[in-house]
Amino acid sequence: MASQARVGSVDALKDFKQAIWKFQERANVALGEAESDLIRTLNWLENEARSHWMSQLRKRSEAVSRAKEALRMKQVFDGPAGSRQSVVDEMKALRLAQQRFAQSEAKVAAVRKYTLQLQKELMMYKGQVQRFASAVAADLPAAAHDLETIISQIEKYSEGGFANIPSERSSTAGGQMIRPVDETPRSIEPEPSAENAVKD
Repeated sequence: MASQARVGSVDALKDFKQAIWKFQERANVALGEAESDLIRTLNWLENEARSHWMSQLRKRSEAVSRAKEALRMKQVFDGPAGSRQSVVDEMKALRLAQQRFAQSEAKVAAVRKYTLQLQKELMMYKGQVQRFASAVAADLPAAAHDLETIISQIEKYSEGGFANIPSERSSTAGGQMIRPVDETPRSIEPEPSAENAVKD
């Protein structure tokens, strides 16, 4: 494994740092929009859709009652000539009213069903994206700040800013500063082994 990094362009590191900030911004926007869409849809189901179809259910129930009454009146009373009146139109009106009422019942049930389902999906979504959201909120800014520190140190190093600093000093990013090229390596005498130390 290599013991040192080759940095060909500090500008590339700066571009990468900017890319981190841009990604964080876009990720926050995407997370916010996704949650907003879910909440907006849930609010629509719980309020507007529920209110609309409950109102339609009442109105269509009343329409069924009126259609039944109209049919009953035709069946009970004879026509002007004393003969029984045709109830074809009233039967059609009653069937249509009953169909519309059944549709309203189905819509009310669907609103209730999907409201509960979306509430569950919203909770699951929040749980699943929590780790990613935390990384976007905390880890990405930390990485960008660490990268800024690294860039600053590289720039100082390239300008000779570390001339008087021991070459073995570790950087804040966890790596090691390599020895300046103009520093002459010292010869290091091997330390006596434990066996030799005991014999001496």
